[in-house]
Amino acid sequence: MTNTINDQLTEIVFAFSRIMKEGMAFDSDASRLIVLQLQTLIFIHKKKTVSIGDIANQFKVSLPTATVLSNKLVKMNIVKRTRGRSDRRIVKISFTQKGEHLLKKAIKQRHQKINKLLSYLSAEDKKRLFNILNNLLVKIQKTYEK
Repeated sequence: MTNTINDQLTEIVFAFSRIMKEGMAFDSDASRLIVLQLQTLIFIHKKKTVSIGDIANQFKVSLPTATVLSNKLVKMNIVKRTRGRSDRRIVKISFTQKGEHLLKKAIKQRHQKINKLLSYLSAEDKKRLFNILNNLLVKIQKTYEK
C-alpha cells in the first residue's frame, strides 16, 4: 500500500503534535503544566475571571472535563474559585498571585521554545510556513463557525 501525500501529511502533523506537546510542557518547581493547562491560564488571563462553562466552551470540552482541569489548577494554587454573591451556584475562576507569576514565566519559556523550533527554518521558509498555516487556519475556522 502506497502512502498518499495526505497520509504523509497526517503522519507529520501527528509527529509534530507529539513533539510540540512534549516540548511545550512547562516545568516549575514540582508542578508541571501541560499545554491545555497553559492555554487555560492564558484564556483566564485575557478574561480576568471565567466560569467553568466559559472554559468548557472555549476549549470544546465537557463541563466535567473543564471542572477537573480547574480543580488541578486550584490544587496547584495557580487559580482560585470565588462564589457569586447573588447566586452561590455561580463559581468564577481567577488567578492567584502565584498563578500570575507562573503564567509570565511560562509565556516567556514558551516563546523561547518556539523560537528554538523555528530557528531550524530560514526566513523564507518561516514566511511560507506562516502563509500555509494561516491559510489553513482561516479555512478551518470558516468551516467550523458555520
